[in-house]
Amino acid sequence: MTEPTKEQIKEFWEWCGFKDTFEGDTGAYYWKAPNGDAGVDLPPIDLNNLFKYAVPMAIGDYKYTLAMTTDVEYGSRENTYTFGLSSDPLVIDAEVTDRDPALALFWTLWEVMKND
Repeated sequence: MTEPTKEQIKEFWEWCGFKDTFEGDTGAYYWKAPNGDAGVDLPPIDLNNLFKYAVPMAIGDYKYTLAMTTDVEYGSRENTYTFGLSSDPLVIDAEVTDRDPALALFWTLWEVMKND
């Protein structure tokens, strides 16, 4: 898979509940996370942030279940990671495989976001 664009990253984190906030007293813009954390930039796409902010959006109220597998690719020493999300009754079945587990999970969650 490819790296997400800046626009996709912004749309994704906004789906996760991040808000672009302006503080009038200081004149500063920052991103406010759903849990109240704040930062100048949106968080990077990594497994820690995806599991902290995005996975709960997808599996909230038991809407989706998450599964992960990893396989050694034939002829290569690199693993591939597959994340899958499915719902019952089956509304969407998103599954993405990539050598980068964060990208595999991001694009799986992206499919859920687009079909939510």
